[in-house]
Amino acid sequence: MPIRKHPSLILLSLIISLQCFSQAQPRKLSAKRTTATFKIDGNLDEPAWKDAPVATDFTELRPNYGAKENNKTEVRILYDNNFIYIGCYCYDSPDSISRELAGRDQVGNSDFVGVLFDTYYDKINAVGFYVTTSGEQY
Repeated sequence: MPIRKHPSLILLSLIISLQCFSQAQPRKLSAKRTTATFKIDGNLDEPAWKDAPVATDFTELRPNYGAKENNKTEVRILYDNNFIYIGCYCYDSPDSISRELAGRDQVGNSDFVGVLFDTYYDKINAVGFYVTTSGEQY
Protein backbone atom coordinates (compact mmCIF):
# COMPACT_ATOMS: atom_id res chain seq x y z
CA MET A 1 0.00 0.00 0.00
CA PRO A 2 1.54 3.37 -1.00
CA ILE A 3 2.33 5.90 1.67
CA ARG A 4 0.12 8.97 1.47
CA LYS A 5 1.05 12.36 2.78
CA HIS A 6 -1.55 13.95 4.98
CA PRO A 7 -2.36 17.54 3.88
CA SER A 8 -2.48 18.89 7.45
CA LEU A 9 1.01 17.57 8.14
CA ILE A 10 2.31 19.27 5.02
CA LEU A 11 0.61 22.53 6.02
CA LEU A 12 1.99 22.25 9.56
CA SER A 13 5.48 21.61 8.18
CA LEU A 14 5.14 24.65 5.92
CA ILE A 15 4.01 26.87 8.82
CA ILE A 16 6.88 25.65 11.02
CA SER A 17 9.36 26.27 8.19
CA LEU A 18 8.06 29.79 7.62
CA GLN A 19 8.31 30.59 11.32
CA CYS A 20 11.91 29.35 11.39
CA PHE A 21 12.81 31.55 8.43
CA SER A 22 11.03 34.60 9.83
CA GLN A 23 12.92 34.34 13.12
CA ALA A 24 16.30 34.61 11.45
CA GLN A 25 17.94 37.92 12.24
CA PRO A 26 18.95 39.77 9.09
CA ARG A 27 22.59 40.70 8.89
CA LYS A 28 23.75 44.00 7.52
CA LEU A 29 26.88 45.04 5.69
CA SER A 30 27.38 48.68 4.90
CA ALA A 31 28.60 49.49 1.42
CA LYS A 32 31.37 52.06 1.32
CA ARG A 33 31.33 54.92 -1.16
CA THR A 34 34.42 55.16 -3.32
CA THR A 35 35.90 57.31 -6.07
CA ALA A 36 38.41 54.63 -7.05
CA THR A 37 38.55 53.05 -10.47
CA PHE A 38 38.60 49.27 -10.78
CA LYS A 39 39.86 46.75 -13.24
CA ILE A 40 37.26 43.98 -13.32
CA ASP A 41 39.70 41.07 -13.32
CA GLY A 42 38.86 38.97 -10.26
CA ASN A 43 41.69 40.47 -8.22
CA LEU A 44 40.85 42.70 -5.30
CA ASP A 45 44.20 44.44 -5.31
CA GLU A 46 43.00 48.05 -5.57
CA PRO A 47 43.57 49.95 -2.29
CA ALA A 48 39.84 50.78 -1.91
CA TRP A 49 39.04 47.11 -1.16
CA LYS A 50 41.25 47.19 1.95
CA ASP A 51 39.11 49.96 3.49
CA ALA A 52 35.73 48.33 2.80
CA PRO A 53 33.83 46.67 5.68
CA VAL A 54 34.02 42.86 5.58
CA ALA A 55 31.19 40.34 6.01
CA THR A 56 32.12 36.85 7.28
CA ASP A 57 30.49 33.89 9.09
CA PHE A 58 28.13 32.80 6.32
CA THR A 59 25.84 29.78 6.22
CA GLU A 60 25.48 27.20 3.47
CA LEU A 61 22.71 27.18 0.90
CA ARG A 62 23.56 23.70 -0.29
CA PRO A 63 24.20 20.88 0.32
CA ASN A 64 23.34 21.57 3.99
CA TYR A 65 20.99 24.54 4.12
CA GLY A 66 21.70 26.75 7.12
CA ALA A 67 24.87 24.94 8.19
CA LYS A 68 27.79 27.10 9.31
CA GLU A 69 30.41 27.51 6.59
CA ASN A 70 33.31 25.07 6.70
CA ASN A 71 35.65 27.43 4.88
CA LYS A 72 36.05 31.14 5.36
CA THR A 73 34.33 33.57 2.99
CA GLU A 74 34.84 37.34 2.98
CA VAL A 75 32.61 39.81 1.13
CA ARG A 76 33.12 43.53 0.60
CA ILE A 77 30.83 46.06 -1.10
CA LEU A 78 31.80 49.39 -2.63
CA TYR A 79 29.78 51.80 -4.75
CA ASP A 80 30.12 55.00 -6.73
CA ASN A 81 27.74 57.15 -8.78
CA ASN A 82 27.40 54.48 -11.47
CA PHE A 83 28.10 51.02 -10.09
CA ILE A 84 27.96 48.65 -7.15
CA TYR A 85 31.14 46.60 -6.75
CA ILE A 86 30.99 43.32 -4.86
CA GLY A 87 34.20 41.49 -4.14
CA CYS A 88 34.64 38.26 -2.26
CA TYR A 89 37.28 35.76 -1.31
CA CYS A 90 36.05 32.19 -0.94
CA TYR A 91 38.70 30.09 0.79
CA ASP A 92 38.46 26.40 -0.05
CA SER A 93 40.76 23.53 -0.80
CA PRO A 94 41.10 23.16 -4.60
CA ASP A 95 40.18 19.46 -4.62
CA SER A 96 36.76 20.16 -3.06
CA ILE A 97 35.59 22.83 -5.53
CA SER A 98 32.82 21.63 -7.84
CA ARG A 99 33.19 22.91 -11.42
CA GLU A 100 30.44 21.32 -13.51
CA LEU A 101 29.67 23.23 -16.70
CA ALA A 102 25.91 23.73 -16.97
CA GLY A 103 25.60 26.65 -19.39
CA ARG A 104 24.59 30.24 -18.80
CA ASP A 105 21.52 30.77 -16.58
CA GLN A 106 21.44 27.10 -15.55
CA VAL A 107 21.83 25.93 -11.97
CA GLY A 108 24.16 22.97 -12.11
CA ASN A 109 26.20 21.22 -9.47
CA SER A 110 28.94 23.85 -9.27
CA ASP A 111 30.05 25.92 -6.33
CA PHE A 112 28.82 29.48 -6.76
CA VAL A 113 28.56 32.85 -5.12
CA GLY A 114 25.78 35.36 -5.65
CA VAL A 115 24.00 38.44 -4.46
CA LEU A 116 20.30 39.28 -4.27
CA PHE A 117 18.96 42.82 -4.41
CA ASP A 118 15.57 43.22 -2.71
CA THR A 119 14.90 46.60 -4.30
CA TYR A 120 11.28 46.76 -3.09
CA TYR A 121 12.39 45.73 0.42
CA ASP A 122 9.43 43.38 0.66
CA LYS A 123 11.44 40.17 1.28
CA ILE A 124 9.59 38.55 -1.63
CA ASN A 125 10.88 40.07 -4.88
CA ALA A 126 14.56 40.25 -5.65
CA VAL A 127 17.00 40.27 -8.51
CA GLY A 128 19.91 37.87 -8.20
CA PHE A 129 23.30 37.68 -9.84
CA TYR A 130 25.45 34.56 -9.49
CA VAL A 131 28.75 33.29 -10.82
CA THR A 132 30.12 29.75 -10.61
CA THR A 133 33.68 28.59 -10.10
CA SER A 134 33.87 28.01 -13.86
CA GLY A 135 32.85 31.60 -14.59
CA GLU A 136 29.31 30.80 -15.70
CA GLN A 137 26.71 33.43 -14.85
CA TYR A 138 23.04 33.18 -13.96
